[in-house]
Amino acid sequence: MDPDLNSRGLPSTHWLSQANPARGRFRTFLLKSLDNFVVSQRRKERAQKRSPGSGVLSVDELSAADEPQHNDPPIDRTEIVWAQAALDSALLNMRRECETSSRMDIWGVFEGRLLSAVLKDSPETGYEKLIQRFGFKSPSHAFNVLNTAKRMFKRHLRSVIAEYARDSSEIEEELGELKGRLLRAG
Repeated sequence: MDPDLNSRGLPSTHWLSQANPARGRFRTFLLKSLDNFVVSQRRKERAQKRSPGSGVLSVDELSAADEPQHNDPPIDRTEIVWAQAALDSALLNMRRECETSSRMDIWGVFEGRLLSAVLKDSPETGYEKLIQRFGFKSPSHAFNVLNTAKRMFKRHLRSVIAEYARDSSEIEEELGELKGRLLRAG
């Protein structure tokens, strides 16, 4: 495996430290970084095809597919990567807050009712199980904790986006675009 790639085949996170909110939006930074990565990978693949290790090719044997394409359209995957990075960061921050405040019941309800269904494609945890696991008084108590978790997640997601947005209207615009991307990807 390439040392600059993570387990998903995407660039490792050391490049993320180069993000600078003063220089522009985080999404633009991610898109440009991913574009650079794709260009680099394509160059590497073309170089391997032309490598003497796999036999020498004559110029006449090269196909149109082997020629560099400089006007490739942007890859839709960049939008998904941006959305995933924002969500991952918000989830990590939320979990840390739950751990720090000794409120893992909030995280547990959020994970059981929403995350497991969305991320792991498994059924939601029933309210009865949540009552037993966390000692809630009633299903409505568990439901109220779920609402608290949803508000906490929204706050953390808004905070992640706010690190790179210039004002509240831009945060709302980014949230809308993120929601749209997730709906198109799903």
